[in-house]
Amino acid sequence: MNKTFQAWIDAANEMGAYKETIVERVIEDDAEYWAMNIETELLPGEWTKTYLWLGFPKHASANPAVMHIHGGGFQTVNLDHVKHWVHKGYVALSYDWKEEISGQERHSDLANMPRLDMEDEYAPLQSVMLTRVLHAKKMITWLSLRQEVDPNRIGVFGISRGGSITWILNAWDDRLKAAVPIYGCGKHLAPGRLNRNIRKAHSLEDTREWNRLLDGVTLASRQQSPVLLMTATNDYWGWLDAICEAAVQIPPAQRGLYIAANQNHQLDHWAGNSLDRWMDVHVKGEGAWPQAPRVTFNSSTENGFDNLHATATLDTSVQLPDKLRFCWSWWDFSEVLPPGRYWHVVEIDVSDNPSIVIPVIDPRISGYLYIDAVYADGVKASSFPVRFSPAYIGVKHTEPQRSHVLADFSNGLDGWCCPYMRTEPYDVDFEYVILSHPDGGKALSMNEPELLFSLATNKLVDPSMASLTDEYMLHLQLFNELPGRWIITLFYRPDQAGELSWTSELRVITGWSETQIARTAFHNEDGHILPYWAKAQRIVLTFYGLSDQDDAGRAAVGKILFDLEIKMN
Repeated sequence: MNKTFQAWIDAANEMGAYKETIVERVIEDDAEYWAMNIETELLPGEWTKTYLWLGFPKHASANPAVMHIHGGGFQTVNLDHVKHWVHKGYVALSYDWKEEISGQERHSDLANMPRLDMEDEYAPLQSVMLTRVLHAKKMITWLSLRQEVDPNRIGVFGISRGGSITWILNAWDDRLKAAVPIYGCGKHLAPGRLNRNIRKAHSLEDTREWNRLLDGVTLASRQQSPVLLMTATNDYWGWLDAICEAAVQIPPAQRGLYIAANQNHQLDHWAGNSLDRWMDVHVKGEGAWPQAPRVTFNSSTENGFDNLHATATLDTSVQLPDKLRFCWSWWDFSEVLPPGRYWHVVEIDVSDNPSIVIPVIDPRISGYLYIDAVYADGVKASSFPVRFSPAYIGVKHTEPQRSHVLADFSNGLDGWCCPYMRTEPYDVDFEYVILSHPDGGKALSMNEPELLFSLATNKLVDPSMASLTDEYMLHLQLFNELPGRWIITLFYRPDQAGELSWTSELRVITGWSETQIARTAFHNEDGHILPYWAKAQRIVLTFYGLSDQDDAGRAAVGKILFDLEIKMN
């Protein structure tokens, strides 16, 4: 162990001399909220100032507490999170670790603390992640000294980069009762895995030192308190495979999983209730975390074709879920990396035989499957993803399952999502809306007036699309309330090293339109044509007003498919 590193980690458990100043008070009927500055030493001689919001129920004494660690980019303290937890009976803290961003009036000042990112230097004692962890530990120390707080009942959750801080904090701090890293665990802090695989070369000695002290997968075995890992299947920051690699090292009794299918750096609508439940169970000591199913596979033969069955196994002696969501993706990590995968989702009611048939395109292609258990109170628990091989299970002869349909919203989202990253677990203002199309089909829209209308899917990468030839046309049903333009963008290797894109633009008036686009209408920024449809792995449709300042109004996407027939509007 690096003695200096250990000494710094240990010192953060002591508050030492400090000064606190209240800069604003918000008083409600049942709670108080204080904006504060805390001045303290994070390292010997390094005096820092931390800006934070603290909230607590009135007359609170020895209450459980939750600390929020915000994400990177332009994020900072979040008073909404503080209020949420206070209304649930917790003392809550949200502090700023980013220092000044966007010229905000209040922010932290971390003086001359280590601040090199991994691309700059791969030495733990110079790393900004060390600073983040020491800072978080000092905030736990300060929080535990408050008379309103029970120091033996503190939980932490963090989002994105804050999730990474939470993950490492839980490895080096044994004072927590629960930790929830959101998109923030796994091997994305190791060479080749951070931000589209771009990494600087480092010495073997530096790499070994980093792995011992700050690497996500290595630190999985050090997790001190029960961990709920919340992530998205296509997350660019915490790749799903790496998260599983880390999670498997945590005993099942100490681990919960929550996975949002076909999402990137955002979750689905069960996330808030699930985060609340984890904290209530492990910090308050109320209730129990619900069971997640176990997955088994078998094959059968019918009419000369082999079928692949996936079955959820549940413990009938404890609470059963209302719904099960079977989520699977073809290809493994050697073919399609996590950000670019497409996930099929089939939802069923819980029954005596909770099983589905998975359509197999090619028995030689392996896949991943996990099952969500959705409960009546809006909590969701995900099973551990399992890699499966249809051929190994006994599936050899399959009925052709080819498809050229990219979007059919008759049964829900069909693997589409809004690509704008809404990172927070509580997102009450956003919802998808299923509309009727004039031809009797369904269309997808969104209720989010302030958000640019955009929808995306990775369905192009699914093996069912493999028979697509370059003569096909992309056939779209589109709706826009006001005149404007649709930008259709195709991506190769989305959110990964080597990402490429090609774009086509449609100018439209109002109402429903039906349009066909040839492959040759897509160009990259250098003017080169999309070489073949198979090069495209993600499609993004975005609607703009006639100018960037114009209101775009409501928009929607109907059925999308590839066909050989050319039609006129």
